[in-house]
Amino acid sequence: MFTKTLHLVLACAALLMVHRSTAQYSNYIEPMQDIRGSSGINFDFGTNTFLGDLGGTKGLGKPFAKDFNSKTIRPYLGVSYTYFPYKWLSVKGGLHYTLVTGADSLITNKQGNARGRFDRNLSFKSGIEELSAEVEWYPLQLIPRFEEARVRPFIGSGIGLFHFNPKAKLAGKWYDLKPLHLEGQGFTEYPEQKNYKLIQPYLPITMGVKYRISNSYFISLSGCFRKTFTDYIDDVSTTYIDPNLFDKYLSPANATIAKQLYYRGLNGENSTLWPRGYASKDSYTSFFFTITYLFDNRRGYDYIGN
Repeated sequence: MFTKTLHLVLACAALLMVHRSTAQYSNYIEPMQDIRGSSGINFDFGTNTFLGDLGGTKGLGKPFAKDFNSKTIRPYLGVSYTYFPYKWLSVKGGLHYTLVTGADSLITNKQGNARGRFDRNLSFKSGIEELSAEVEWYPLQLIPRFEEARVRPFIGSGIGLFHFNPKAKLAGKWYDLKPLHLEGQGFTEYPEQKNYKLIQPYLPITMGVKYRISNSYFISLSGCFRKTFTDYIDDVSTTYIDPNLFDKYLSPANATIAKQLYYRGLNGENSTLWPRGYASKDSYTSFFFTITYLFDNRRGYDYIGN
């Protein structure tokens, strides 16, 4: 699915660029136009990394940059629509796709709490589909002398929804983790453990800089951090449970799988009193390059030559 989506986004971006370049003549010069009222389509290509309970660096698992691990970097791509009601403000709605992954086996500095995380030996992966609406603010364009500047730093925020589905590998096969209730979600014996939803809201915080190549094109470099409201992107959050309860609540097949996946520690017999996760919200962060094609709203060319 990811490969097909990537090919489609690349093809659309290439077609727009070829169309625009063949429509221009070398003896015409485009004056920079007022961007107010313009709209366009954005193609994003970049990388993404997961920040959660699994993997990371020394100490406890934390969100944001503390637990960055280059081995969890995965591709990130998407398409969005932008409208500029003002020179200093744009609104955007988009669809994006990425992957997240994490593994305790990736921890290289095994000091202190990181040793316990390494011995925990859990791992996961998940595809993520996003739908978002954002507002981007261009502070430089509030200064009259920079209104039509080609370089446009910006900061953005908004709201979005993302769909995820954590999986873990066992004997060469990937299994969906939510139906296995590995931390007793929904079990009467663990009333504090609530079932989580695979569609969740998030708040994006984006920073970057755009460069206006012409009336028709922007290029951008951006980073996006997401504030989420779930600790279950990796299906790890609280404590181990009594494995005998899997037989009570799950089908025999699922109970067998759950008993093998809920605890995979390297240090022998586990205790239901040990922490399995650290109850801080998961997140993921993207860095990406954007090509923006502005739809043709020009009033004409300045002509030079014969």
